[in-house]
Amino acid sequence: EDVSTSRGCIFWQRFAIEGLLGEGGWGKVYKAIDTTIDKAVAIKFLDVAMLGERENLLRFQKEAMTCRLLVHANIVTVSDSGVDARGLPYIIMEYLEGEALGQRIKRGALLSVEQSVDLTIAMSEALQYAHELGFLHRDLKPENIFLLSDGTFKLLDFGLVKTVDSELTKAGCTLGSPAYMSPEQFVGEDLDGRSDLYSLGCVWYEALTGTNPFCGETGMECLTRHLKLIAQPPSSLRTDIKIPELVDQVIAKALAKDRDHRYANMYEFKQALLDVREASRTKARRKTWLGALFDTVNRKRT
Repeated sequence: EDVSTSRGCIFWQRFAIEGLLGEGGWGKVYKAIDTTIDKAVAIKFLDVAMLGERENLLRFQKEAMTCRLLVHANIVTVSDSGVDARGLPYIIMEYLEGEALGQRIKRGALLSVEQSVDLTIAMSEALQYAHELGFLHRDLKPENIFLLSDGTFKLLDFGLVKTVDSELTKAGCTLGSPAYMSPEQFVGEDLDGRSDLYSLGCVWYEALTGTNPFCGETGMECLTRHLKLIAQPPSSLRTDIKIPELVDQVIAKALAKDRDHRYANMYEFKQALLDVREASRTKARRKTWLGALFDTVNRKRT
């Protein structure tokens, strides 16, 4: 069956297409209504131009299989996958209302310290879960993190996911988004969870500051920056809010060039993030308490 952006077109005698949500190099994503349960879903199709290379089809199928295995509150839910009558692979996933982190950053709506910490904790939990099952994401970036209208966060796009022992994570493999790739991923070394941790650190940095210090005009420029550039502390780039020194320290460790100098795993990173959150909340409580005390003293004087 052909898929149209026209409202009401029926796919697979079940899904009423409502319109195009977005498209990219890999394909298109449509919003549809599952008429059997009257619920909105998103349907992702691999672009017909991508079928020329078997590797593209395998990656798309791998994404579908992986997402169906990864059942987590902060990972997009996939309910079905298959091939339509035209031979185009598709994935049916939950419909998300909100916006991608990348879109939010582009419109200049940077996250507060508290929001950025909450997002990074949510992503660290999702990735810790994936890593424990033996999967590396390998393509973390703001465009692959979705901020839902209810305030929760979802990790998307597992098209480059690989098992830790997969041959495609071995030497010579440099798949990923250059501005967010770890140094070891860039040079094609064996990868482990600390590579995703570095990428998540890049995302956190950008969510806070609006800039990615490792983004260059070319892949080679990105590589040089990842290998040699020490990112400025985020606190030096935001004048509208005060970023605690502890945030600078945690991000700096996550972005260490040598993975042995980073947090050992996502669990350890999450504990550091929880410390940041608690320190921030303690400071806020102290400020509230002092404000209340000051008001009480002033009332007694009057």
